[in-house]
Amino acid sequence: MTHAEKAALNYYQQMDKACPTVAQYSRNLNLLYLNGSLDACYNREDIITQIQKILMRKTKANVLLSGIAGCGKTALVEGTAAKITERKIEYEHICTQEKKRQRFRTRPDGADAEYDDETDFDAPQKPPLCDCVIYDLSLTALIGGTRYRGDFEERLQKIMDECSAHPDVALFIDEVHQLTTIGRSDENDSPAQALKPALA
Repeated sequence: MTHAEKAALNYYQQMDKACPTVAQYSRNLNLLYLNGSLDACYNREDIITQIQKILMRKTKANVLLSGIAGCGKTALVEGTAAKITERKIEYEHICTQEKKRQRFRTRPDGADAEYDDETDFDAPQKPPLCDCVIYDLSLTALIGGTRYRGDFEERLQKIMDECSAHPDVALFIDEVHQLTTIGRSDENDSPAQALKPALA
């Protein structure tokens, strides 16, 4: 194992310790890929690139994958985790931003030089998604063992708090449509209602 792989392994293990509830009910896809436990995803590079661009948005960075059972939705997420782990991330729009910034700073007349504080169109210091950790959340494991009302909501709230405290965590909820009915006790009580503010 190379030095970079050892550093990545240590980082993913530290993230598991920082988010114990997420790690308990989820699979760390980056860590699984680094250990060779994930299969490769072929001929889906265009969709994986689109997923990366959505995840790099400042707002509404939520991806919803829909399709019939067995079409490869989970494989796309695993392929995205593989690309992030290997640092093979699409940065085309960031390069465009950098060109705009350079053009703005090198205007021949220098008219706007006094207004340039070197932050306009700046590319971020750390490339986005380079430290992103993708967790595959299992709703079956999340609801398993909940005997009393509120246990499931408490676990879900802990997961949302940990994800909010660590912006580099990306949560993949498999079978997300189950959130409209799972753990529901009345017409107005639904886990999906609790997730709406976090997704916004």
